[in-house]
Amino acid sequence: MGGSVSPQILTDLQAKVTETKTTLETNDASLISSLTREDLLGDLFYSGTLGYYAQYIALARLMGQQKNAQHYLAAGYGTFDYESKVDYFFGIPRAITIGGAVMNIPILNITATDSPPATAVEDKKNYLLQIGILSSALEHAVPEQLFTTDPTNPADAISTVKALSKANAQGQRIYHITQANQSTALTNINHDQNTMAEIQNALNVDERSDYAYRCGQCAWMEWGISSLIHRWEVGLIK
Repeated sequence: MGGSVSPQILTDLQAKVTETKTTLETNDASLISSLTREDLLGDLFYSGTLGYYAQYIALARLMGQQKNAQHYLAAGYGTFDYESKVDYFFGIPRAITIGGAVMNIPILNITATDSPPATAVEDKKNYLLQIGILSSALEHAVPEQLFTTDPTNPADAISTVKALSKANAQGQRIYHITQANQSTALTNINHDQNTMAEIQNALNVDERSDYAYRCGQCAWMEWGISSLIHRWEVGLIK
């Protein structure tokens, strides 16, 4: 995905989804059996993906107007699908259980700022951080929009920013780690080797402060990381 979401693609997809809905409502076994996996699930996840990009592009541009910044989606890619839960025993899969819908969409942005030279760097950094938080928030907001059928019992999805918000509300410990405090902060975190390596790599990228946040056991996930790399003015929320 790059630039914007085509209105024609949205119109065509809406027609396909409406046709599938009509087929399901007929309760005709022969017609329903003709529906494919793409009809039942593919179009559903595709519509969610397009909805994600449409909201992200519109809101990022609106936020940019308020911050004297310009935004263009250079490239968006990733997945939104159903993933089963796999239980491992010493690295060997031993059981597959019911999972859920998972959205993971990395984004490459092109941004610029009209701020005065004295504040341009800081303003651009703050804008990138805001749209990074937006991209993470949409990873729980879009599935909730898609799968909520009863407003009194809404779907409850998760993203890094939501996990950190929940952790903060529950009084869980959240670490703000920089190169200056990493020697003491990292000793308080007990996690798997890959996660610890990822945090350390983020801290090693820039001589100036990088930021990594981690929450303890949340209801849906074990950890969340938000890091900001100053040298390249890029951020990561996962």
